[in-house]
Amino acid sequence: MDRNEALAEYRRWLVRTFADLALALLGAGGLGYGVWYRNRLRLREAATANERRLAELVNEANNAVFVTSADGTVLQANRRAEELYGYSAEELRGLTVADMRAPEARDGAEATLQQVTDRDGVTVETVHRRRDGSTFPVEVSVRQAEVRGERFLLGIVRDITLQRAAEARIRRLNRLLRTISEINQLIVRERDRDHLVHEACRILVEHGEFRMAWIGFADEASGTVVPAASVGFADGYLDSITIRFDDTPLGHGPTGTAIREGRTVVVNDWETDKRVAPWREAATRRHYSSSAACPLSVGGKVIGALSVYMDETAAFDAEETVLLGELAGDVAFALAALAVEAERAVAVMALRDSEARYRTLFDSTDDAILVLKDGQFVDCNVRTLEVFECSREQIIDHSPSEFSPDVQRDGSLSAPSAQARIQAALAGEAQSFDWLHCHQDRSPFDAEVSLKAIELNGKMFLQAIVRDITERKRAEEAVRESEERYRTILQTIPEGYYEVDIRGALTFCNDSLTALLGYPRAELIGLSNRAVMDEATAARVYETFNRVYRTGEPARALDWELIRKDGTRIVVETSVSLLRDEENRPVGFRGLLRDVSERTKVEEQLRQAQKMEAIGSLAGGVAHDFNNLLQVLLSQAELLRIHADDPEQVKALGLELGQQISHGASLTRQLLLFSRRETARPEPLDLNDAVTSATRILRRLVRANIVLEVELAPEALPIEADHGQLEQVLMNLAVNAADAMPEGGTLTIRSGALDGERVSVTIEDTGTGIPEVIRERIFEPFFTTKGAGKGTGLGLSVAHGIVTRHGGTIDVESKVGRGTTFRVILPRGGSGDIAGARRPPGEAAEFPEGHGEWILVVEDEDAAREALRDILRTLGYEVIAAASGEEAGALPAEQPFDVLLTDLMLPGISGPQLAVGLQARWPSLRVILMSGYTEDEAVRRGINEGNVRFLQKPFGMAALAHEIRAALTPDPVGEKPG
Repeated sequence: MDRNEALAEYRRWLVRTFADLALALLGAGGLGYGVWYRNRLRLREAATANERRLAELVNEANNAVFVTSADGTVLQANRRAEELYGYSAEELRGLTVADMRAPEARDGAEATLQQVTDRDGVTVETVHRRRDGSTFPVEVSVRQAEVRGERFLLGIVRDITLQRAAEARIRRLNRLLRTISEINQLIVRERDRDHLVHEACRILVEHGEFRMAWIGFADEASGTVVPAASVGFADGYLDSITIRFDDTPLGHGPTGTAIREGRTVVVNDWETDKRVAPWREAATRRHYSSSAACPLSVGGKVIGALSVYMDETAAFDAEETVLLGELAGDVAFALAALAVEAERAVAVMALRDSEARYRTLFDSTDDAILVLKDGQFVDCNVRTLEVFECSREQIIDHSPSEFSPDVQRDGSLSAPSAQARIQAALAGEAQSFDWLHCHQDRSPFDAEVSLKAIELNGKMFLQAIVRDITERKRAEEAVRESEERYRTILQTIPEGYYEVDIRGALTFCNDSLTALLGYPRAELIGLSNRAVMDEATAARVYETFNRVYRTGEPARALDWELIRKDGTRIVVETSVSLLRDEENRPVGFRGLLRDVSERTKVEEQLRQAQKMEAIGSLAGGVAHDFNNLLQVLLSQAELLRIHADDPEQVKALGLELGQQISHGASLTRQLLLFSRRETARPEPLDLNDAVTSATRILRRLVRANIVLEVELAPEALPIEADHGQLEQVLMNLAVNAADAMPEGGTLTIRSGALDGERVSVTIEDTGTGIPEVIRERIFEPFFTTKGAGKGTGLGLSVAHGIVTRHGGTIDVESKVGRGTTFRVILPRGGSGDIAGARRPPGEAAEFPEGHGEWILVVEDEDAAREALRDILRTLGYEVIAAASGEEAGALPAEQPFDVLLTDLMLPGISGPQLAVGLQARWPSLRVILMSGYTEDEAVRRGINEGNVRFLQKPFGMAALAHEIRAALTPDPVGEKPG
């Protein structure tokens, strides 16, 4: 027999049992057999009908009904079971009670079956699963029955989803009501706003079981919501997001909308609601699934919002939303009350402070303050008693006339004058005047008096403020006397005194300055300092004023060249200091000028005399060097003649001749630099190239017992400098360092960048060092510690002069017995093209060639003129050579020349004069001057300004070729004449 048959048999057994029972009762009553049989048939028919009605009743039940075997396998289920679980009756049969449970609840199925056996029945709550996988809470009642020896289980399953939801809702509402109660108690007792909002959030989280709660206030200036308090699981949420309340994407979230529109905004599913998209990722990480934001309104204006979050969706229904809104209203009411109370407390405190401050000021001011009513004093401060040297009783109820002499200093009567001023003040015209008062003992004192009508409690009073100005009067008199003495001194000193404003316009001067400059005072006042000096001096003055302004430190012993009104130039020694106003703000400059023109001339004569004396000491050394040089040149000339047929020997001797000639040029360069006759040719250079070029020569000059080390900066070091002069600086410093190591040592040359504006090169030796007592004199001309014939004392002086003219400085560090370091610091150059590294003298080079341009050469030395002509023709130019300026000027004008190459010093017309005349004939003519030195200052200025080009003799073919090509190349900025 299978289970289905057993179940059918069970039902039939129930019917038969009822029928047999009925027949037995009838038989016991003594009924006859016939009656009994008929009744038995009727009972059987009734049992069958009952069975059918019972099955229908089971199928129509509101709960699911199952009949299972003892092991929990479903044998029969009603229609409600099919509806509840989503299975058909056939699919349900064969499932076990464990199969119908949710996976997480299956472990308890065995225990439930055991409890049925032990207790003959059990009721449990668990979670079942439908066919589609969804789960739902159920209450299961199970009883057991036995049919013909076989045990069955009868189970009734009730879906309690709605019951659970109702219970949860009741719990949430109870929690929320308890929360509201706690917050209302907080509102009653709390008086601190910050603590109130924090505690409200804490109660919401602890009693309301929200995941997070926060209160934020609207910042009108930025349009953002600024958190004031938050409690719960935030994990930096509010710090990581921006919430606005304006009509922007970040203002359309629940909190921003609640503030902007003044209504509660609920989001019951953060995963799908578009309004929270900007904050969804941050909220999801913190398990925020739903939220509600309620506006905080004070006085009809929304000032912020209360926001709460839950970790489950659909957490806020209509009733909860209303309660949260009421809670937010309570919090807003409390905030409004606290604000009003705070304002009242502030007002009360301010009033008390004002009264205390008034009384404190009234009694502690340095001025006497009196209050008059109807012509008598009714109040005064403590200072009044000190000023008038009397008691309070001697002031109150007395009139002002008792504290004034009969006559004022100007001869006017005190009483009518005082009465007129009092009446004017009471009429609303504030009065301020100087007055002669007197103490109680009638001794007079000067005072400054102010009168003003004031209203107190609806009554008009007169307030008098009296300041004793006796000391001020004395001080003013002392200042007048001091100023008079000051002006007398300024007008009598021989030095010129000046004051200028920040722009450099003269604002004050003494008579000595007018005499010094030859201007009347009226013309000088307001005149700019640039009107009495050239551009070079103006630049120095500007730099000095700027330094004094920046540092506040005065500058003294400055030599400036000024131009008098008649055009004559004078040299003045001056001082400059900062002029400040009463508030210590810089407003200009002042100083003294002393005419030192005569002293300058005497000093120049002395320097020339010293130079002439030095020439004597130089003569022997220079003659010796040149004789050695001439001997080498003569020997090499003889060798050229002997080896004329040997091209290799001729080439080698030619290169050596070039090097020896360059050596001779360096000797003359030293003299020219000393006499300042050589013209500087600044150009963009890399300091590393200059060091490399000088090093090639130094390696042949330093002794074998000296190790020469060179450390170049890895990056380019752009400067604006004359390559030859800079090379001379390095040579002089290096030779000086080598002389300091007679026993040998290490000579290190190192280049580098100091900062964004300066570069440097250091020459470091391990020699004897420089004693402290002579360190300040090492750059003086002719100063030397070397023996006779071993030095002229010009090397360091020349180096210092070159560096200074390049806008740089030389620093010296030395320790006796350990060595010396010279650091040459130069301004960093611009971003222009840097000239390439120079080739050593005599080294082969590629020369730029001409293209038939016409060159006019003017040179009075025949051999030099012919050599220049031949070289230029070799380079591809058309050349006409003239021996004098007059000969060149006589050339026909029909043939224009592109370049004039002329010697500076010519018999008759000089090179510059010739250039001016020929440029008038050929305006596009370019000019190159040649000379061993530049004597004329105007010519030097023209060379420096780029109006003419210059070639320092002696020069090689490469220098000539490059100079000609540079002259023919148009100026990229704009061509300059000549």
